[in-house]
Amino acid sequence: MTTSDVTNLLALSSILAALVGLFWQVRSAKNLVALQLFADISSQYESENMQSCRAALAAKLLSEPNTLDIDDRVLVFYENIAILERKRVLDRDLLFNTFALDVWNYWAALRHYVEDCRKRFSDDSLYAETEQFIKRLRRQFKDSSPALIEQFLQLEARRGRGQMA
Repeated sequence: MTTSDVTNLLALSSILAALVGLFWQVRSAKNLVALQLFADISSQYESENMQSCRAALAAKLLSEPNTLDIDDRVLVFYENIAILERKRVLDRDLLFNTFALDVWNYWAALRHYVEDCRKRFSDDSLYAETEQFIKRLRRQFKDSSPALIEQFLQLEARRGRGQMA
């Protein structure tokens, strides 16, 4: 092996090491951004505004279980996190741990509303991301009984009023 061959091999090794280092930096940065996005989404979900929205929705569903007069901000929020989960932007375990119980129960309580929207607008894609997210959750949950859904909604209705203990 000549000096030129050794020099070329060292240069190639240096380039390879730099590429591996760059790959790990990009991967670490992507993970950090995903964790920050998750923290932001979690903060938004627990914000005073969203807590009030969730409480109002739950109270409405408790008093009028089949109402179609729904503020859909909670469903739209779930639709967005479902898209981020499907695209693997957010960690599935963190999402399931943080949102699964809420998504599962609100979906069960709002199924009539989703079906009405799809029929009214002739668009089966409405809330389809959330529905697919629910199908992935099905491995963790059994079907909710009306009593469990009502208990969940009662807890949600107390949000933002210092009654969550």
